[in-house]
Amino acid sequence: MNHITTAQLTEAQREVAQQRSLQQGPKQDDPTQEDRVLQEHSREVQRKAAMLATVGLNRSEIEAQLIKDGVKPGLASKFAIKSTAIPSFVQRGKSVDSNGSGRSKMIKGALLVVGGIVASVVSYNSAAPGGTYTLWVGAVLGGAVLITRGLFSD
Repeated sequence: MNHITTAQLTEAQREVAQQRSLQQGPKQDDPTQEDRVLQEHSREVQRKAAMLATVGLNRSEIEAQLIKDGVKPGLASKFAIKSTAIPSFVQRGKSVDSNGSGRSKMIKGALLVVGGIVASVVSYNSAAPGGTYTLWVGAVLGGAVLITRGLFSD
């Protein structure tokens, strides 16, 4: 993935603005190069703010870091608020049910395995001779993973 620094984006914005100011004529409905650069810059700042929130920085620390990186204070505040509004369990990659017991994980896994097998058999039996059918491999493998997690959970 190609990472662009805030300084590089700011310089690109200036160059695009200068080129645009030299042009004559009405503004077009299509996004201009400047608009695309601004959108990309916004996405990059959003990603950085989310990453900072993920590693545990609070709103004011995120805002300070974004300002240090060249983002205007008002915008830095908005990005910091958005990034800290994400629930902490989403930021850390955990699900709400991550504290479920090993037994419940094993039951859910078994249901997925059985469901995947039943769905595959039904699909096979309802297919015309020589026709296509669906194997529910994802459900079976996902269930096996849940069973394994349930076996080894604390």
